[in-house]
Amino acid sequence: MRALRAGRDRKDVTMARSTLFLLVVLVPGAAAAQLLVPHEAGAPGHPASPLSIRHQEISVEVDTQVARTRVTQVFENHTDRPLRGRYVFALPERAAVSNFATWVGGRRVESRVERRERARETFEQAAEAGRAPGLLESLGPGVFQTTVDAIPAGGTKRVEIEYSEVLPYEAGRVILRIPLTVPSLETPTIRDLRVRIRLAERDKTIGAVEMPGYPMQLRRIDDRHVELSTHATNDKPTSDLVVSYAVQGDEMGLSFITHRMPGEDGYFLLSIAPQELTRSEDIVKKDIFFVFDTSGSMAGPKIRDARRALLRMLGMLQPEDAFSILAFSDGMNPWRSSVKLASKENIGAARAFVRRLKAGGGTHIAGALEFALTHLPDRGRPRVLIFFTDGQPTVGLRDPDRILARVRNLNRSGTRIFTFGVTGGVDARLLDDLARENRGASAYVDGGASIDAVVAGFYQKISRPVLADIEFEYEPVTTRLQYPQVLPDIYKGQQLIVVGRYHGEGRGRLTLRGTLNGVQKTLVREIDFPAQKESDAFVARVWAQRRVRFLLDEMDRNGETPEMRDEVIALAEAYHLVTPYTSMVTVAEPTLASLSPSRIKPGDPEVLIRAPRSALAVVLHLPFGEVVRARWDPRRARWRARFLVPGDLEDGVYPVRLVVMLPDGTVERHRLSFTIDTRAPVMALDLPRRLPAGALLRIRARPKIDPGSILEALSAGGRAAIVEMAKTFTDVKAVSVRLWDGRTQALRVSPRGEGWVAEIETECTQPPGRYPLTVSAVDWAGNLRQERAEVLLVAPEAECAGTAWGQASAPEDEGGTRRASAAGHEVAAR
Repeated sequence: MRALRAGRDRKDVTMARSTLFLLVVLVPGAAAAQLLVPHEAGAPGHPASPLSIRHQEISVEVDTQVARTRVTQVFENHTDRPLRGRYVFALPERAAVSNFATWVGGRRVESRVERRERARETFEQAAEAGRAPGLLESLGPGVFQTTVDAIPAGGTKRVEIEYSEVLPYEAGRVILRIPLTVPSLETPTIRDLRVRIRLAERDKTIGAVEMPGYPMQLRRIDDRHVELSTHATNDKPTSDLVVSYAVQGDEMGLSFITHRMPGEDGYFLLSIAPQELTRSEDIVKKDIFFVFDTSGSMAGPKIRDARRALLRMLGMLQPEDAFSILAFSDGMNPWRSSVKLASKENIGAARAFVRRLKAGGGTHIAGALEFALTHLPDRGRPRVLIFFTDGQPTVGLRDPDRILARVRNLNRSGTRIFTFGVTGGVDARLLDDLARENRGASAYVDGGASIDAVVAGFYQKISRPVLADIEFEYEPVTTRLQYPQVLPDIYKGQQLIVVGRYHGEGRGRLTLRGTLNGVQKTLVREIDFPAQKESDAFVARVWAQRRVRFLLDEMDRNGETPEMRDEVIALAEAYHLVTPYTSMVTVAEPTLASLSPSRIKPGDPEVLIRAPRSALAVVLHLPFGEVVRARWDPRRARWRARFLVPGDLEDGVYPVRLVVMLPDGTVERHRLSFTIDTRAPVMALDLPRRLPAGALLRIRARPKIDPGSILEALSAGGRAAIVEMAKTFTDVKAVSVRLWDGRTQALRVSPRGEGWVAEIETECTQPPGRYPLTVSAVDWAGNLRQERAEVLLVAPEAECAGTAWGQASAPEDEGGTRRASAAGHEVAAR
């Protein structure tokens, strides 16, 4: 069972090729239930026209070959009605979307990760509500689709996509490719294109930087930091933007970066390119079997390109190499049954064989692999099988799992298998697994690309291995969940990147072991595994991307399991990733509009309105007929309005309509309210009737409410009575007490819900007597009420200890009983 296989067909990647343009796919009305292609999007049989691009800004941060790219595009809708758009794009194989955002009404709306089905529901519900949502989904490996709703008529839509990737390293140069073109569509003109790139290396120096096709402004900060930019107007790209730069490090070309949060296992990213172990003139003696598909599907240009590729690779053989060729269809057609030295005579004979190859017959993949593996000798030198096909097995073993098992059984001598597929009908999973399990690599050629150039170019890169049979040893920590699990060989001009988790800490060393021409090589490097390092969080994201890819591949091969599916979802939610099970969705929340203060008194109060600063207009529609336009107050960072409240307006809650006009033409309407409040809060005071001098005086104030008041308010009915009853619980802004000596102290809110409390020290030397105090309470509307009370100080206790109220002894009353000093005392206003 391969539940994900159909959705993860490699051919989808090349067909969707690097698209970063918005396609119109919906007629007017964001709430439409079905996607329809409008007339102006293209007639039947013709591709849809993308919206024009007013502005495109690309910002790239490269840190030790890990690139984080943000693409911001502003599209223009020239029609007279709102549209829904579909945004389809493909990323490099090593890249993953890390963020997605849309702009609504001048506000940036961040995405959140939800399960795929739930994200689609969220999008449609938000579209029905007119909240301009966006949705980003996975269509297959490296292919994504974003749908954005409510592109305003005659307006613009701003979309941001962020993705991260580990950049490829070829022949000593790092390659950054930024997609600008769309093969299936006419590329629209970009009125304003701006690109800014910052390069940083930690353990290597940056050499020459190239950006062909665009003028480049370059600023070299130091040997390890470079900034470059380009700017174009009315540009119509005909190719992608490619930046390459040379790097040079020590003999290992090693970079080691870690990230670790407190209490968790750490993450590491290791990149290594040990170029100095071999010189360019070193010759690695190897045995090579070229296995080429000549079945009927290869007829026409494919077989001609295949012949040219074979001829070019034959010309790259070194004199001490040994080789053979197997052409296969439903039968085997070897040039020689065993490998032969690459002498001039043998190469000439092989060329003649290649020129006679013709296409025809079925595709016996299992038989071809078995023939080549059993005819490659085990002579203690590298063995390479280069396998080329454009189809799926149609003869012999056809089940991919059985073919893989057969190859595992045959390839016990460690032959490296490199696979090439021409998209259209190839079984990408089979070719990927053949390469991965046998320490090779897989590549795919679009039907429109030159098979000759791609295959020959790749062969040139792998023709000079630097290290084979690689092993790493880390001390003093233990590592786990390391990717790739099967370490491939390192070839001249290439590098190996490994990510994983580590447990433990301390200064240690990394030991690298491998072989070169059968000779064991060992390299050692001192490294640090910190107990905590919160910087370089991108390392954790790179690891999560690799872990998710591993889990998806496992389910692709062996079928979905609940445990693996749930782990993919958990990783996607934790690291903000798009997967076949999760999507990113943006929903523009309504403007958080509010009035402050919400309680006012009659007169001409000033209110502050919370609304976006970018709004073109903020207007209040008041219940007594007045319409007030607010003004932006930069000091308070709020919109400000003043209006006249009639003096005869009763206490109560009154509705207000707030209208906010946003820059993109969107109009938001909000229902708010304010409360007319002319009544000061009524407070009940609790304080001791008697207190020994030197003890702490504890005062408690709380809203005064009793069952009789509640019954009276409910029976009286009306808005004012009920609101007055409710506000006694909440409508107190501040409480303070003025003491007998003129001091004023604020009461604080009790964390135990006891109202407002204060503790005041009295002096042991204070003479006995009655001491007055005044408690003031002010509500949010500014109404003030004062309560006057007094406390009786009596003779201090022995040693005059600072005893808190409630612990001090109270004097006996006339009946000889002792009365608690904490008895409540309600004081009426005087």
